[in-house]
Amino acid sequence: MNHNPDESSNPNAAVLRSAIAGLTARARAAVLACFHNEGIVELPYERSLPRLDKAGLGSLLEMLFDLYGKFSITLTHIYDLVDADTLIARYEGDCVGRADNVPYANNYIAVFEFKDGLISYWREYDNPMITDSAQRAHAAAGIGDG
Repeated sequence: MNHNPDESSNPNAAVLRSAIAGLTARARAAVLACFHNEGIVELPYERSLPRLDKAGLGSLLEMLFDLYGKFSITLTHIYDLVDADTLIARYEGDCVGRADNVPYANNYIAVFEFKDGLISYWREYDNPMITDSAQRAHAAAGIGDG
């Protein structure tokens, strides 16, 4: 069922909302507190990134928070499933490069699985054409990979 993110009654939705709020607050510890110690993150469209464990997620967050002066993620939908330990979410990113002011606004859909009340699996899909465009803009400005 499709829900406004605040309407989901699934207890795992509160954890998901906290993780997304932690991203926007640039609160690495808050995001990681929502993530299971054995959790995995997969970003299939980011070929340069392997599957990430909790430490890898922490490193990725540090890199993103350093790269972007503005880092805002808005949760737009939570889809409750029959399996209460799985949620699908849609969210939007609105970010701006710290060193080059290059905007990066993308849309995401992700599958979240939960174990012991924490995110144990996060598989995120973005629009790769938007990502490629932002990476080219960062490169043109002389700033890394984007």
